[in-house]
Order: sequence, then structure tokens, then C-alpha cells
Amino acid sequence: MAMIETDVLLACMNPQDRHHEEAVKLITSLAGKLMLSPFSLIELDMLIRSGRIQVLDYHEFASALSDLLSLYDIRVLPDGPDIHELAWTLRNVHGLSFFDSPHASTAMAKGLMLYSYDRAYGRVEGLRWKKPSDVI
Repeated sequence: MAMIETDVLLACMNPQDRHHEEAVKLITSLAGKLMLSPFSLIELDMLIRSGRIQVLDYHEFASALSDLLSLYDIRVLPDGPDIHELAWTLRNVHGLSFFDSPHASTAMAKGLMLYSYDRAYGRVEGLRWKKPSDVI
């Protein structure tokens, strides 16, 4: 089992993303074996609300996201206080961002490989992290 981060999900959903084909290959090849960070849905909403991602029809976007998760049997992991405690430590010790820290702590707490394009994860001792390009 492994976990994908928001950037992989976005690359898969956006045909114009430079990592699109790679993200699609990763998700299709690991169908039924992937989890999604519980913070990815919140991060997506924040990116949309801030204007960093433009979505013309939020309901259509949410429906497409739900279909994608269902089609490839990607389950959203549960949140918990232990994840937030570890995320706080990762922010302070490794300088991870607000969203990178709970993604990393979720993967660590659940013993999962984390797939992401974000090189910041390479600084985190004890985190199993790979870029999708390292696997495909």
C-alpha cells in the first residue's frame, strides 16, 4: 500500500500538467493499492479558493474527483491527533510546509510509501518517499 499526495492527484486530473502521463501511469498501475492523505481534499479546496487552481464548475470538479477515487479504488485515510502531533514536529524539525507536514506524518503513521513530486520530503528522516518518475 502507498499514499499519493495532492500534487500527484492534480497531475492526474489535469491533462496540461507536465507530470500528467506519469501520474496517470502511477495511479493506474497501483489501482486498489493507493491511499489519499486526508488533508488533500482540504488542500484542494484551499488552492481553488485562493485562485491558484481555477475550477469553472466546482460541482463537476468534485464529481470527477469522486469518480476518479472510486474508479481506481483510492481510499481517503482517516485523520487523527497522532498525525497532527507528528506534523507539528515535522514542521519544526524539518521545515515542512503546513500541508506537507500532515501529508508526511500521515504516511509515516500509517507505514506507507508517499508518492509526491515535492523534493522537500527528501529531508525527512524515517519517511518513505519516492517521486512517481522513480517508479514509472
